[in-house]
Amino acid sequence: MPIIFIGVYIISFALFISTFGLRFSIPSLSDVYDVRAQYKEITEGNILTRYLVGWMGYVVNIFLLLYALQTKNLKLLIFSVVFQLYIFTLMALKSHLAAYILAALLFFVFKKYRTLSSFKFLAFTVIFILSLSFVDFITGNDLLEMLITRRIMVVPSQLTYYHFDFFEHRSKTYWAFSVFKDIFSYPYKLPPPNIIGEKHFGNEKMTAVVNLFIEGYTAFGYCGVVMVTLLLKELLKAIDYMFIKRSGRNMIIVIILLGLCNIINSTSIFTMLLTHGWFILILLITIFPWKVLKESS
Repeated sequence: MPIIFIGVYIISFALFISTFGLRFSIPSLSDVYDVRAQYKEITEGNILTRYLVGWMGYVVNIFLLLYALQTKNLKLLIFSVVFQLYIFTLMALKSHLAAYILAALLFFVFKKYRTLSSFKFLAFTVIFILSLSFVDFITGNDLLEMLITRRIMVVPSQLTYYHFDFFEHRSKTYWAFSVFKDIFSYPYKLPPPNIIGEKHFGNEKMTAVVNLFIEGYTAFGYCGVVMVTLLLKELLKAIDYMFIKRSGRNMIIVIILLGLCNIINSTSIFTMLLTHGWFILILLITIFPWKVLKESS
């Protein structure tokens, strides 16, 4: 294992244990909102822990998963799986599990098909979704549909309408509940996703998430949509440049980025950059010793 991983995992375990204690109890999907509420309460004011949970769950541990698969390291693979489950016990974020499963599946697809035409990619996507639906039908539940199809691929568009309808003629947020809280005054008692959760679903703990473009609209109206679009464009250009120049077009970056791109439909631009780890991905691409993978291939 590259030494950068060892240090990151040691720090993560130390911080998580000091914050949450020693525990490994995987919550049921019906308990996720209670676990998230407890997580928010425990980590109140502990910004580093909150960021680290997102970085490890969305980027670093998935990077380790793909590294283990590419180098055929079974011990690292088992460690990565256990750690992702541990992350889920802390925050109960379904997208952590979904992104992890999707990354593993994409690895085997890309390993077999180094290049995919648009038709093949679309065909694989359709087959994948139908397979998930079939498994859920056989097992009599909607676990896979909830984890992957709905959460990653399709966030219900009705939520977009709810956000637009609520903020169209009301005060915009100006991102005053997050990055601009020291600049603007936030006019609501809850963040936008929780406002919609309370208004339309009667549960203020429910985070009715939307894509980053409509989230930009809730912040600055149509100007916010333009701002988010331009910022996303520059981020993608930077990652694309480093993907070619630094990694030699390694598929690990493609797979992680696909997972992170799917988060676009359920988060804000700043949450995506900081909490979900786009910034960490850029940092990893920059400092990771890519020669190790080239030598093992």
